[in-house]
This record gives sequence, structure tokens and C-alpha cells, in this order.
Amino acid sequence: MLAKLFSEQYAFAQGDSVLVIGLGRFGGAVAHSLMRLGHDVMGIDREEAPVQAWSDRLTHAVQADATNVQVLRQLGGPTLPMRLWA
Repeated sequence: MLAKLFSEQYAFAQGDSVLVIGLGRFGGAVAHSLMRLGHDVMGIDREEAPVQAWSDRLTHAVQADATNVQVLRQLGGPTLPMRLWA
């Protein structure tokens, strides 16, 4: 269902890099759908458990504090075409 939403409603081109902040239920589902659509996905979460759970399924999974602007800059967040807070 999320895959249909992203392919129809938003202008995602296949292969775009996407930053998903928060890898809980919703963020994980969004990241998974985007990966299935062929996107490069970097997932960020402040907790270790979701990062480890997603580390083998996403392009990049990082444990970091996404409320810190410097951290987002270091991870290349501002240069990615799409950013989603989940």
C-alpha cells in the first residue's frame, strides 16, 4: 500500500536517495517500501535496536540523534533529494 502511495502521489524517481528519520513501525515500513521500489535508503534512529534490525535491509542504517543539525549535515542529509521524518 505504501509503495502505491509513493509511486503515485510523490515525484520519486527510481534510484533516488532517501533519508528516513525514525525506524519504528511507520518509518521501517516506509523505508522497506522505498527499498522495494529501488531507492537507496539511509535510515536513522537514536536507538540501537531498530538500527541493527534494519542494517542488513537498508542501503545504510545509522544510530544517531537526528535532532542535532550537525549530525544530519555530517551524514549528508541536506544533500539527499528526499527526507522523511517518521
